[in-house]
Amino acid sequence: MKNMQQMQQMMKQVKKMQEEMQNVQKGLGNLEEDLALTGETIGGTNKTKEALQDRVDQLNKQLVDLKASLKKLEDAARAW
Repeated sequence: MKNMQQMQQMMKQVKKMQEEMQNVQKGLGNLEEDLALTGETIGGTNKTKEALQDRVDQLNKQLVDLKASLKKLEDAARAW
């Protein structure tokens, strides 16, 4: 029972992280679109883009870690 609760909590975290990743990726897309429309480099844009990309990378790593934890919980639940 405890494993099922942990698995459900992990699944919620994975979903939340995926939503956050999508928001960050949308932000990157909007930034690129803005640059394409203006045709010029806006001061600080590269820093902003790098910060967003760093956040995407962090979220990707967290997602991989959560998926690995979820797999372990699923395996433990099957063992019961």
